[in-house]
Amino acid sequence: MLTKKKTMSNFTHSEPYIYSKDKKGKPVKKWCIRYSIQYPNEGKEYPKEYGNSYKKDLNRIRNPKTKQYEAEIILGWVEADLKNGIDPRFREKQVEDRIMEEIKASEQYKYADVFKLWFASMNYVNPIPSKEISAKIYKRFHENQFIPYLKSIGKEHDIRLIDDNDLNEFIQQHYRTGQWSAFTCNVRIGWLYGAFKFAFLKKLISVNPTKLIQKIKEDKIIIAEDGSEKIKQKKLARYNVYTQQDVYYADSKHSIPGQTVHPNFCL
Repeated sequence: MLTKKKTMSNFTHSEPYIYSKDKKGKPVKKWCIRYSIQYPNEGKEYPKEYGNSYKKDLNRIRNPKTKQYEAEIILGWVEADLKNGIDPRFREKQVEDRIMEEIKASEQYKYADVFKLWFASMNYVNPIPSKEISAKIYKRFHENQFIPYLKSIGKEHDIRLIDDNDLNEFIQQHYRTGQWSAFTCNVRIGWLYGAFKFAFLKKLISVNPTKLIQKIKEDKIIIAEDGSEKIKQKKLARYNVYTQQDVYYADSKHSIPGQTVHPNFCL
């Protein structure tokens, strides 16, 4: 567990290296990244990093060339963390503490910084294969669409200023112009939820504005054989697994394909 003594930059360390052979030059069964680290008034420690701190498992790899390649990547991450004063064993906690300190010290509460912190907390920085597409979607959507919108209304610098009216307008303006269908709007409401929930739980904001976003409902008119009309509400939920095509539409201002666009949309 991370103690008060084990804070960022509060240690000395040796250069890390890939441990794949013993002192006699014989291959070892379990590869790792080795280094020494010492905090003030504590004994020197000799951690073994198998990749777990970076959501990797070096020793599940069987191909020697692939294993060497992945080991070099992990080595680079360990080197970078140690250089930046981050203990790889406690990197998630220490990185979060640093960003939170920077956000509070700046007294600006930039949305982009909060988003990066949430993004890291979800393990999207170095995602496992099943999370790679989701990570791309969230990052591109925020960088290319939502954050530019916040800048246009002068609120990107402080997440505390963003309210439900701003979020509703962001969604509604795409719907009114026909760029997004109701389905697309409601999916992208979900894409906004994570960072604001994170900010609320971390007490950066007192209210989570995404709780107040109005989902868009489109009624479907069904005409019976006798000519009478019946209105049936469209479902709002989406349970699909994200695809590479979704990644493209996270960049795009247009609707997710296969969904009905608003009647006002003109080509």
